[in-house]
Amino acid sequence: NKRMSRQETLKNRILKESAKILGLQGPAGLSLREVAKKLKVTHQAPYHYFPDKESLLLELKKQGFAQLSQAMADSLIHATDPFSFVVADKG
Repeated sequence: NKRMSRQETLKNRILKESAKILGLQGPAGLSLREVAKKLKVTHQAPYHYFPDKESLLLELKKQGFAQLSQAMADSLIHATDPFSFVVADKG
């Protein structure tokens, strides 16, 4: 469905832009209106996916933890020594 694909793309763009703003300005610099402005969409567009800033932050946290979990799982799969990722290289 083209409409669903377009909506999913906008949601992903909102999340990506929000993460960028969050990284540069911290939580105080993030607003749904600012995200909309950066993406050149109506100021109401982000509210279609996230009712408020807290909902947006929660989704970003979920994505971050999912990425971290995946990265840790990947490092364990490829590690010859399962504890090698825990010990910092002193060399």
